[in-house]
Amino acid sequence: MSDSVAGPSLSAPTASLLDRAAKAFVDVHAAPGVSIGIVKDGQVAQILSAGFADPNGLVPVRPDHLYEIGSISKSFTALSVLTLVDDGALSLTDTVEQHVPWFEVQSQYPPFTLRHLLDHSSGLIMGSDSWPDELAQVHALRTSLTGSAPDSIFHYSNVGFMTLGVVVSAVTGTSCTQIMQERILDVVGMHDTITTITDHDRSRMAVGSQPVHEDEAWRPGDPLAPATWFEISAVDGNIASTAGDMARYLAMLLNGGEVDGRRVISPESHQAMITPTSPGGEPAPGDSRYALGINIERISEQTCITHGGGMVGYSTFMIGELTRGFGVIVLTNAPGDAPGAQWLARTSFEILRNEVEGNVSPEASTPTYIPAERPELPRGDDGSVDERLSSYVGHYRSFSPWFTHLRIAAEHGKLWLVAPNGVEAPGTVELVELEPGVFREGADARLPERLIIGPVVDGKAVWVSRHDCRYSRTFRD
Repeated sequence: MSDSVAGPSLSAPTASLLDRAAKAFVDVHAAPGVSIGIVKDGQVAQILSAGFADPNGLVPVRPDHLYEIGSISKSFTALSVLTLVDDGALSLTDTVEQHVPWFEVQSQYPPFTLRHLLDHSSGLIMGSDSWPDELAQVHALRTSLTGSAPDSIFHYSNVGFMTLGVVVSAVTGTSCTQIMQERILDVVGMHDTITTITDHDRSRMAVGSQPVHEDEAWRPGDPLAPATWFEISAVDGNIASTAGDMARYLAMLLNGGEVDGRRVISPESHQAMITPTSPGGEPAPGDSRYALGINIERISEQTCITHGGGMVGYSTFMIGELTRGFGVIVLTNAPGDAPGAQWLARTSFEILRNEVEGNVSPEASTPTYIPAERPELPRGDDGSVDERLSSYVGHYRSFSPWFTHLRIAAEHGKLWLVAPNGVEAPGTVELVELEPGVFREGADARLPERLIIGPVVDGKAVWVSRHDCRYSRTFRD
Protein backbone atom coordinates (compact mmCIF):
# COMPACT_ATOMS: atom_id res chain seq x y z
CA MET A 1 0.00 0.00 0.00
CA SER A 2 1.34 3.42 -0.97
CA ASP A 3 0.34 6.78 0.51
CA SER A 4 0.63 9.97 -1.50
CA VAL A 5 2.67 12.90 -0.19
CA ALA A 6 3.29 16.42 -1.43
CA GLY A 7 6.99 15.94 -2.19
CA PRO A 8 8.79 14.99 -5.41
CA SER A 9 7.21 12.16 -7.34
CA LEU A 10 8.73 8.80 -8.20
CA SER A 11 8.43 7.24 -11.62
CA ALA A 12 5.71 4.63 -11.93
CA PRO A 13 8.20 1.73 -12.40
CA THR A 14 10.18 2.77 -9.30
CA ALA A 15 7.08 3.21 -7.15
CA SER A 16 5.80 -0.17 -8.30
CA LEU A 17 9.11 -1.93 -7.66
CA LEU A 18 9.41 -0.48 -4.15
CA ASP A 19 5.85 -1.55 -3.37
CA ARG A 20 6.44 -5.06 -4.72
CA ALA A 21 9.69 -5.39 -2.74
CA ALA A 22 7.86 -4.54 0.48
CA LYS A 23 5.06 -7.01 -0.21
CA ALA A 24 7.50 -9.77 -1.20
CA PHE A 25 9.45 -9.17 2.02
CA VAL A 26 6.32 -9.76 4.08
CA ASP A 27 5.26 -12.71 1.90
CA VAL A 28 8.42 -14.66 2.84
CA HIS A 29 7.58 -14.02 6.53
CA ALA A 30 10.63 -11.83 7.13
CA ALA A 31 8.36 -9.60 9.24
CA PRO A 32 4.64 -9.49 10.04
CA GLY A 33 4.49 -5.94 8.74
CA VAL A 34 6.62 -3.11 7.36
CA SER A 35 6.39 0.65 6.83
CA ILE A 36 8.82 2.47 4.54
CA GLY A 37 9.59 6.16 4.10
CA ILE A 38 11.23 7.35 0.86
CA VAL A 39 13.19 10.61 0.60
CA LYS A 40 14.16 12.12 -2.78
CA ASP A 41 15.71 15.52 -3.47
CA GLY A 42 15.77 16.17 0.27
CA GLN A 43 12.00 15.78 0.61
CA VAL A 44 9.58 13.05 1.57
CA ALA A 45 8.53 11.37 -1.68
CA GLN A 46 6.51 8.30 -0.70
CA ILE A 47 5.27 6.26 2.26
CA LEU A 48 4.72 2.52 1.78
CA SER A 49 3.34 -0.20 3.99
CA ALA A 50 2.64 -3.93 3.74
CA GLY A 51 1.55 -6.74 5.99
CA PHE A 52 0.15 -6.69 9.49
CA ALA A 53 0.65 -4.67 12.64
CA ASP A 54 0.60 -7.81 14.78
CA PRO A 55 2.22 -11.26 14.50
CA ASN A 56 -1.20 -12.93 14.47
CA GLY A 57 -2.08 -11.23 11.17
CA LEU A 58 -5.27 -9.60 12.40
CA VAL A 59 -4.65 -5.84 11.91
CA PRO A 60 -3.28 -4.44 8.61
CA VAL A 61 -0.47 -1.89 8.94
CA ARG A 62 -1.70 1.72 8.84
CA PRO A 63 0.33 4.88 8.16
CA ASP A 64 -0.21 6.05 11.74
CA HIS A 65 1.14 2.90 13.40
CA LEU A 66 4.12 3.56 15.66
CA TYR A 67 7.22 1.36 15.69
CA GLU A 68 10.04 1.43 18.22
CA ILE A 69 13.07 2.58 16.22
CA GLY A 70 15.70 1.26 18.64
CA SER A 71 19.24 2.53 18.26
CA ILE A 72 18.36 5.02 15.54
CA SER A 73 17.32 6.97 18.65
CA LYS A 74 21.04 7.48 19.30
CA SER A 75 21.12 10.07 16.51
CA PHE A 76 18.42 11.99 18.42
CA THR A 77 20.60 11.86 21.53
CA ALA A 78 23.56 13.13 19.51
CA LEU A 79 21.48 15.99 18.15
CA SER A 80 20.38 16.88 21.69
CA VAL A 81 24.02 17.09 22.77
CA LEU A 82 24.95 19.13 19.69
CA THR A 83 22.18 21.68 20.30
CA LEU A 84 23.78 22.29 23.71
CA VAL A 85 27.19 22.55 22.05
CA ASP A 86 25.68 25.22 19.78
CA ASP A 87 24.38 26.99 22.91
CA GLY A 88 27.82 26.91 24.53
CA ALA A 89 26.52 24.77 27.42
CA LEU A 90 28.59 21.72 26.43
CA SER A 91 31.80 20.94 24.59
CA LEU A 92 32.58 17.65 22.90
CA THR A 93 35.86 17.60 24.85
CA ASP A 94 34.07 17.75 28.21
CA THR A 95 34.27 14.74 30.50
CA VAL A 96 31.16 13.29 32.12
CA GLU A 97 32.49 14.14 35.58
CA GLN A 98 32.49 17.86 34.75
CA HIS A 99 28.68 17.78 34.67
CA VAL A 100 27.79 14.66 36.71
CA PRO A 101 30.06 14.63 39.80
CA TRP A 102 28.79 11.27 41.06
CA PHE A 103 29.68 9.45 37.83
CA GLU A 104 32.27 6.70 38.25
CA VAL A 105 33.73 3.84 36.24
CA GLN A 106 36.74 1.64 36.95
CA SER A 107 39.55 2.44 34.51
CA GLN A 108 43.32 2.51 34.18
CA TYR A 109 43.07 4.86 31.20
CA PRO A 110 42.60 8.62 30.77
CA PRO A 111 39.00 9.87 31.11
CA PHE A 112 36.84 9.65 28.01
CA THR A 113 34.97 12.65 26.69
CA LEU A 114 31.47 13.24 25.35
CA ARG A 115 32.84 12.75 21.84
CA HIS A 116 34.13 9.30 22.76
CA LEU A 117 30.68 8.39 24.06
CA LEU A 118 29.06 9.68 20.87
CA ASP A 119 31.28 7.60 18.58
CA HIS A 120 31.51 4.41 20.70
CA SER A 121 35.25 4.72 21.37
CA SER A 122 35.08 5.25 25.16
CA GLY A 123 35.95 1.67 26.09
CA LEU A 124 32.72 1.20 28.08
CA ILE A 125 30.75 -2.03 28.19
CA MET A 126 27.79 -2.40 25.87
CA GLY A 127 25.41 -2.67 28.83
CA SER A 128 23.00 -5.43 29.70
CA ASP A 129 19.72 -3.50 30.02
CA SER A 130 19.06 -5.57 33.14
CA TRP A 131 18.03 -2.33 34.84
CA PRO A 132 14.94 -0.86 33.12
CA ASP A 133 15.97 2.79 33.60
CA GLU A 134 19.03 4.69 32.49
CA LEU A 135 19.94 6.38 35.80
CA ALA A 136 20.39 3.00 37.48
CA GLN A 137 22.43 1.63 34.56
CA VAL A 138 24.72 4.67 34.50
CA HIS A 139 25.19 4.55 38.28
CA ALA A 140 25.99 0.82 38.06
CA LEU A 141 28.97 1.56 35.78
CA ARG A 142 31.03 2.11 38.94
CA THR A 143 31.28 -1.67 39.25
CA SER A 144 32.42 -2.17 35.64
CA LEU A 145 35.69 -1.34 33.93
CA THR A 146 36.75 0.11 30.62
CA GLY A 147 38.59 -2.33 28.41
CA SER A 148 40.71 0.11 26.44
CA ALA A 149 41.95 3.68 26.21
CA PRO A 150 39.65 6.18 24.48
CA ASP A 151 39.95 6.10 20.68
CA SER A 152 41.51 2.60 20.74
CA ILE A 153 38.62 0.59 19.30
CA PHE A 154 35.03 0.94 18.17
CA HIS A 155 32.99 -0.89 20.79
CA TYR A 156 29.25 -0.29 20.68
CA SER A 157 27.91 0.97 24.02
CA ASN A 158 24.25 1.48 24.80
CA VAL A 159 25.05 2.59 28.32
CA GLY A 160 27.42 5.18 26.87
CA PHE A 161 24.44 6.89 25.26
CA MET A 162 22.45 6.58 28.48
CA THR A 163 25.34 8.43 30.11
CA LEU A 164 24.95 11.21 27.53
CA GLY A 165 21.28 11.43 28.47
CA VAL A 166 22.23 11.90 32.12
CA VAL A 167 24.67 14.65 31.11
CA VAL A 168 22.01 16.47 29.05
CA SER A 169 19.61 16.26 31.98
CA ALA A 170 22.22 17.60 34.41
CA VAL A 171 23.05 20.56 32.18
CA THR A 172 19.48 21.54 31.26
CA GLY A 173 17.61 20.65 34.41
CA THR A 174 15.09 18.65 32.40
CA SER A 175 15.04 15.21 30.82
CA CYS A 176 16.87 14.46 27.59
CA THR A 177 13.59 13.16 26.20
CA GLN A 178 12.03 16.59 26.75
CA ILE A 179 14.99 18.23 24.97
CA MET A 180 14.37 15.86 22.05
CA GLN A 181 10.73 16.90 21.96
CA GLU A 182 11.42 20.63 22.04
CA ARG A 183 14.56 20.86 19.92
CA ILE A 184 14.03 18.07 17.38
CA LEU A 185 10.46 16.79 17.08
CA ASP A 186 8.77 20.20 17.34
CA VAL A 187 11.24 21.74 14.88
CA VAL A 188 11.10 18.94 12.30
CA GLY A 189 7.32 18.57 12.58
CA MET A 190 7.31 14.98 13.84
CA HIS A 191 3.84 15.26 15.33
CA ASP A 192 3.14 11.51 15.70
CA THR A 193 6.48 10.61 17.30
CA ILE A 194 6.97 9.96 21.01
CA THR A 195 10.18 10.22 23.05
CA THR A 196 9.05 7.96 25.90
CA ILE A 197 7.16 4.72 25.35
CA THR A 198 4.49 4.21 28.01
CA ASP A 199 1.43 2.06 28.57
CA HIS A 200 -0.71 4.99 27.39
CA ASP A 201 0.86 4.67 23.91
CA ARG A 202 0.34 0.95 23.55
CA SER A 203 -2.84 1.19 21.46
CA ARG A 204 -0.99 3.28 18.85
CA MET A 205 1.84 0.79 18.42
CA ALA A 206 2.30 -1.93 15.88
CA VAL A 207 2.60 -5.07 18.01
CA GLY A 208 6.15 -6.34 18.12
CA SER A 209 7.03 -9.99 17.56
CA GLN A 210 9.48 -12.44 19.07
CA PRO A 211 10.36 -16.07 18.30
CA VAL A 212 8.27 -18.75 19.96
CA HIS A 213 11.53 -20.70 20.47
CA GLU A 214 13.58 -18.07 22.27
CA ASP A 215 16.77 -20.09 22.62
CA GLU A 216 17.20 -20.88 18.92
CA ALA A 217 18.38 -18.72 16.02
CA TRP A 218 15.22 -17.37 14.33
CA ARG A 219 14.71 -17.51 10.58
CA PRO A 220 11.78 -16.23 8.46
CA GLY A 221 8.95 -18.72 8.61
CA ASP A 222 9.69 -19.83 12.17
CA PRO A 223 6.72 -19.22 14.48
CA LEU A 224 6.33 -15.83 16.14
CA ALA A 225 4.43 -14.58 19.17
CA PRO A 226 3.66 -11.07 20.43
CA ALA A 227 6.80 -9.60 22.00
CA THR A 228 7.15 -8.74 25.67
CA TRP A 229 5.80 -5.23 26.29
CA PHE A 230 7.52 -2.77 28.60
CA GLU A 231 7.84 0.98 29.01
CA ILE A 232 11.11 2.70 28.12
CA SER A 233 12.69 6.14 28.20
CA ALA A 234 16.45 5.37 28.17
CA VAL A 235 17.88 7.47 25.34
CA ASP A 236 19.87 4.70 23.68
CA GLY A 237 16.55 3.49 22.22
CA ASN A 238 13.60 5.57 23.39
CA ILE A 239 11.86 6.77 20.21
CA ALA A 240 8.71 5.33 18.63
CA SER A 241 7.68 6.81 15.31
CA THR A 242 5.89 6.41 12.00
CA ALA A 243 7.46 6.02 8.57
CA GLY A 244 6.17 9.46 7.61
CA ASP A 245 7.75 11.21 10.59
CA MET A 246 11.01 9.31 10.21
CA ALA A 247 11.17 10.24 6.53
CA ARG A 248 10.95 13.92 7.58
CA TYR A 249 13.72 13.27 10.09
CA LEU A 250 15.91 11.62 7.46
CA ALA A 251 15.27 14.55 5.11
CA MET A 252 16.46 16.92 7.84
CA LEU A 253 19.69 14.97 8.30
CA LEU A 254 20.29 14.94 4.54
CA ASN A 255 19.62 18.69 4.34
CA GLY A 256 22.38 19.69 6.72
CA GLY A 257 20.25 19.75 9.87
CA GLU A 258 17.47 21.89 8.39
CA VAL A 259 13.94 21.20 7.19
CA ASP A 260 11.37 23.65 5.77
CA GLY A 261 13.62 26.57 6.71
CA ARG A 262 13.86 25.49 10.36
CA ARG A 263 17.26 24.48 11.71
CA VAL A 264 17.89 21.84 14.38
CA ILE A 265 21.66 22.30 14.68
CA SER A 266 24.21 24.65 13.17
CA PRO A 267 25.99 23.76 9.91
CA GLU A 268 29.18 23.32 11.93
CA SER A 269 27.58 20.85 14.32
CA HIS A 270 25.99 18.96 11.45
CA GLN A 271 29.38 18.64 9.80
CA ALA A 272 30.82 17.35 13.08
CA MET A 273 27.96 14.86 13.35
CA ILE A 274 28.68 13.29 9.94
CA THR A 275 32.49 13.33 10.17
CA PRO A 276 33.82 9.88 11.18
CA THR A 277 35.91 10.00 14.35
CA SER A 278 35.76 6.44 15.64
CA PRO A 279 38.40 3.82 14.79
CA GLY A 280 35.66 1.63 13.29
CA GLY A 281 31.97 1.38 12.54
CA GLU A 282 28.94 -0.85 12.33
CA PRO A 283 29.18 -4.00 10.16
CA ALA A 284 28.51 -3.04 6.54
CA PRO A 285 29.20 -4.30 3.00
CA GLY A 286 31.91 -1.67 2.45
CA ASP A 287 33.83 1.09 4.23
CA SER A 288 32.12 1.96 7.52
CA ARG A 289 33.09 4.29 10.37
CA TYR A 290 31.05 5.77 13.17
CA ALA A 291 30.66 9.52 13.62
CA LEU A 292 28.49 11.21 16.29
CA GLY A 293 25.40 9.08 16.83
CA ILE A 294 25.35 8.02 13.19
CA ASN A 295 27.30 5.58 11.03
CA ILE A 296 29.04 6.77 7.87
CA GLU A 297 29.52 4.53 4.84
CA ARG A 298 30.96 4.94 1.37
CA ILE A 299 28.45 3.50 -1.11
CA SER A 300 29.10 3.78 -4.86
CA GLU A 301 31.78 6.40 -4.07
CA GLN A 302 29.28 8.58 -2.20
CA THR A 303 29.10 9.43 1.51
CA CYS A 304 26.03 7.95 3.17
CA ILE A 305 24.54 7.95 6.65
CA THR A 306 23.27 4.64 8.02
CA HIS A 307 21.98 3.24 11.28
CA GLY A 308 20.11 0.17 12.40
CA GLY A 309 17.80 -0.29 15.33
CA GLY A 310 16.69 -3.32 17.28
CA MET A 311 14.20 -3.45 20.13
CA VAL A 312 12.30 -6.29 21.72
CA GLY A 313 9.85 -6.92 18.88
CA TYR A 314 11.06 -4.33 16.36
CA SER A 315 13.82 -4.11 13.73
CA THR A 316 14.59 -0.95 11.74
CA PHE A 317 17.16 0.58 9.39
CA MET A 318 17.89 4.05 7.97
CA ILE A 319 20.12 4.87 5.00
CA GLY A 320 20.64 8.07 3.00
CA GLU A 321 23.09 9.65 0.58
CA LEU A 322 24.21 13.12 1.63
CA THR A 323 25.29 14.47 -1.75
CA ARG A 324 22.02 14.00 -3.65
CA GLY A 325 19.65 13.95 -0.70
CA PHE A 326 17.86 10.63 -1.12
CA GLY A 327 17.30 7.77 1.28
CA VAL A 328 15.08 5.18 2.91
CA ILE A 329 13.77 4.40 6.38
CA VAL A 330 12.40 0.90 7.04
CA LEU A 331 10.36 0.10 10.17
CA THR A 332 9.29 -3.48 10.93
CA ASN A 333 7.75 -5.45 13.78
CA ALA A 334 10.14 -8.34 13.17
CA PRO A 335 12.25 -9.71 16.05
CA GLY A 336 14.78 -7.08 17.08
CA ASP A 337 17.89 -8.94 15.93
CA ALA A 338 16.43 -9.96 12.55
CA PRO A 339 18.60 -8.60 9.70
CA GLY A 340 15.76 -8.32 7.18
CA ALA A 341 15.03 -4.62 7.81
CA GLN A 342 18.59 -3.75 6.78
CA TRP A 343 18.30 -5.88 3.63
CA LEU A 344 15.03 -4.21 2.64
CA ALA A 345 16.41 -0.73 3.32
CA ARG A 346 19.57 -1.32 1.27
CA THR A 347 17.55 -2.94 -1.53
CA SER A 348 15.08 -0.04 -1.61
CA PHE A 349 18.00 2.40 -1.51
CA GLU A 350 19.50 0.81 -4.64
CA ILE A 351 16.11 0.99 -6.40
CA LEU A 352 15.92 4.67 -5.48
CA ARG A 353 19.51 5.30 -6.57
CA ASN A 354 18.67 3.93 -10.01
CA GLU A 355 15.77 6.38 -10.13
CA VAL A 356 18.02 9.31 -9.16
CA GLU A 357 20.60 8.31 -11.78
CA GLY A 358 18.02 7.77 -14.53
CA ASN A 359 18.54 4.01 -14.73
CA VAL A 360 14.94 2.94 -14.25
CA SER A 361 14.01 -0.38 -15.83
CA PRO A 362 10.26 -1.04 -16.29
CA GLU A 363 11.04 -4.77 -16.55
CA ALA A 364 13.00 -5.01 -13.27
CA SER A 365 12.18 -8.16 -11.33
CA THR A 366 10.98 -8.07 -7.74
CA PRO A 367 13.88 -8.46 -5.26
CA THR A 368 13.70 -11.59 -3.11
CA TYR A 369 14.95 -11.78 0.46
CA ILE A 370 17.02 -14.92 1.04
CA PRO A 371 18.07 -15.23 4.70
CA ALA A 372 21.37 -16.72 5.78
CA GLU A 373 21.51 -20.40 6.60
CA ARG A 374 20.81 -21.35 10.19
CA PRO A 375 24.24 -21.48 11.87
CA GLU A 376 25.80 -24.55 13.43
CA LEU A 377 26.50 -23.60 17.04
CA PRO A 378 28.73 -25.09 19.74
CA ARG A 379 26.61 -27.00 22.22
CA GLY A 380 27.30 -29.21 25.20
CA ASP A 381 30.66 -30.55 26.32
CA ASP A 382 33.01 -32.38 23.96
CA GLY A 383 35.23 -33.49 26.86
CA SER A 384 38.12 -31.19 25.93
CA VAL A 385 38.20 -29.09 29.15
CA ASP A 386 38.95 -30.00 32.76
CA GLU A 387 36.39 -30.83 35.42
CA ARG A 388 36.25 -27.30 36.83
CA LEU A 389 35.53 -25.69 33.47
CA SER A 390 33.15 -28.49 32.59
CA SER A 391 31.04 -27.57 35.62
CA TYR A 392 30.23 -24.24 33.94
CA VAL A 393 28.85 -25.84 30.77
CA GLY A 394 25.08 -25.62 30.51
CA HIS A 395 21.94 -23.72 29.57
CA TYR A 396 21.07 -20.56 31.53
CA ARG A 397 18.15 -18.15 31.37
CA SER A 398 16.90 -14.85 32.82
CA PHE A 399 13.74 -12.78 32.68
CA SER A 400 15.52 -9.96 30.82
CA PRO A 401 13.56 -9.47 27.57
CA TRP A 402 16.67 -8.40 25.65
CA PHE A 403 17.92 -11.93 25.47
CA THR A 404 16.55 -14.58 27.71
CA HIS A 405 18.80 -17.59 27.08
CA LEU A 406 22.51 -18.29 26.89
CA ARG A 407 24.59 -21.42 26.86
CA ILE A 408 28.16 -22.15 27.82
CA ALA A 409 29.66 -24.85 25.63
CA ALA A 410 33.01 -26.63 25.67
CA GLU A 411 34.61 -27.29 22.30
CA HIS A 412 38.22 -27.77 21.14
CA GLY A 413 39.66 -27.01 24.56
CA LYS A 414 37.83 -23.71 25.01
CA LEU A 415 34.64 -22.42 26.58
CA TRP A 416 32.20 -20.56 24.37
CA LEU A 417 29.33 -18.23 25.18
CA VAL A 418 26.48 -19.11 22.82
CA ALA A 419 23.53 -16.70 22.63
CA PRO A 420 22.13 -16.74 19.08
CA ASN A 421 18.80 -15.04 19.68
CA GLY A 422 17.90 -11.68 21.22
CA VAL A 423 18.44 -7.97 20.66
CA GLU A 424 21.47 -7.67 22.95
CA ALA A 425 22.68 -11.25 22.48
CA PRO A 426 26.44 -11.45 21.78
CA GLY A 427 26.16 -14.40 19.38
CA THR A 428 28.95 -16.96 19.76
CA VAL A 429 32.12 -15.68 21.41
CA GLU A 430 35.12 -17.27 23.06
CA LEU A 431 35.28 -17.07 26.85
CA VAL A 432 38.79 -16.20 28.06
CA GLU A 433 39.39 -16.81 31.76
CA LEU A 434 41.12 -13.85 33.44
CA GLU A 435 40.92 -15.25 36.98
CA PRO A 436 39.05 -18.23 38.39
CA GLY A 437 35.39 -17.87 37.44
CA VAL A 438 35.81 -14.52 35.65
CA PHE A 439 35.83 -14.55 31.85
CA ARG A 440 36.30 -11.94 29.16
CA GLU A 441 33.75 -12.23 26.36
CA GLY A 442 35.88 -12.40 23.22
CA ALA A 443 39.50 -13.04 22.29
CA ASP A 444 40.42 -9.35 21.91
CA ALA A 445 42.11 -8.20 25.13
CA ARG A 446 40.57 -4.72 24.73
CA LEU A 447 36.98 -5.91 25.15
CA PRO A 448 35.36 -4.88 28.47
CA GLU A 449 32.51 -7.42 28.81
CA ARG A 450 32.84 -9.93 31.65
CA LEU A 451 30.96 -13.13 32.46
CA ILE A 452 31.14 -14.17 36.12
CA ILE A 453 30.43 -17.71 37.26
CA GLY A 454 28.34 -18.10 40.40
CA PRO A 455 28.47 -20.89 42.99
CA VAL A 456 28.96 -24.50 41.92
CA VAL A 457 26.64 -27.07 43.51
CA ASP A 458 26.96 -30.80 42.87
CA GLY A 459 29.37 -30.18 40.03
CA LYS A 460 27.24 -27.57 38.23
CA ALA A 461 27.33 -23.76 38.29
CA VAL A 462 24.03 -22.44 39.64
CA TRP A 463 24.11 -19.10 37.85
CA VAL A 464 26.24 -16.76 35.75
CA SER A 465 26.20 -12.96 35.67
CA ARG A 466 26.62 -10.44 32.86
CA HIS A 467 26.81 -6.84 34.09
CA ASP A 468 24.43 -7.23 37.04
CA CYS A 469 22.05 -9.51 35.10
CA ARG A 470 22.01 -13.05 36.46
CA TYR A 471 21.16 -16.10 34.37
CA SER A 472 20.22 -19.23 36.32
CA ARG A 473 20.88 -22.75 35.15
CA THR A 474 17.62 -23.88 33.58
CA PHE A 475 15.84 -27.20 33.96
CA ARG A 476 16.37 -28.26 30.35
CA ASP A 477 19.35 -28.63 28.07
